Amino acid sequence: MNPLLRLCLAASLLAESLAARAQASDSAAAAPVGSGRPHKEVHYYDAQGHRVHGAQESGYRIEITQIDSLQSQERVFFPSGKLKSFRRYLIVRRDGRRHTVSYGRGLEYYESGQLHVQTDQPTKSQPGERLVYYADGKLRRRDKLPLEGPTTGECFGPDGQPVAYYPYQQMPVYLEGDGGQQAIVIAIQQRVRYPMEALRNRLAGRVFVRFQVDKTGHVRDPRVVGGIDESKFTGSALDAVRQLETTVLQAVSGLGAFRPGQRDGEAEAVSFTVPITFKLQ
Repeated sequence: MNPLLRLCLAASLLAESLAARAQASDSAAAAPVGSGRPHKEVHYYDAQGHRVHGAQESGYRIEITQIDSLQSQERVFFPSGKLKSFRRYLIVRRDGRRHTVSYGRGLEYYESGQLHVQTDQPTKSQPGERLVYYADGKLRRRDKLPLEGPTTGECFGPDGQPVAYYPYQQMPVYLEGDGGQQAIVIAIQQRVRYPMEALRNRLAGRVFVRFQVDKTGHVRDPRVVGGIDESKFTGSALDAVRQLETTVLQAVSGLGAFRPGQRDGEAEAVSFTVPITFKLQ
């Protein structure tokens, strides 16, 4: 029986700060509602966006308040303790799972307290709008955010004069193949081999791996973030599970260079999550 290896690339690619925010929001969605009173959780992250057990000098914290079974609020704070951002989320059920969807007005601040980004999410009745400001308070860009279709808008230089419009968010581009998401999938496929121990144990399953493309376009910090439950295996079968995970990590570590992602014209680290399915048939 021949092994078949299938790889799928996750559709959502989130900037590192957004990835950490998504992790925290997932926790909020799963938080117990209890008596219906607001439920608050506090999470801490280091400078690389990894969740840690307590406050760190170079890290930041996220406070999530679940208002009720449908609404939550999120506040992100700089290491200094000053507010970095505020967002509201609706908790919805889709494909049998709970998800958080941003709604209403979201705010981001410079550490000085100056407003950085104001985003009003689109609704069925009207488009949304994103306003971005320079640190001195001058308008940097204005984007119209339709519920469907392309984003349009206008951009301004530090002197207030109009400049050519450019996208607010640009994902990293892989510098092999056609540069698209499929090119990343193919590159990982070429590097993954079904471990012999896994074949002997007829082990199949899905491994979720997360990695970052940093501001220079290099792959950093590949980590297994879910998939096969190791607690269900012992002996050689457990070794096989770990070999699958190691094979995936090695494949991701061997990826070539990317053109870095950008946020408002500035390079930013972006997190990819890739579910990799090993299947025997």
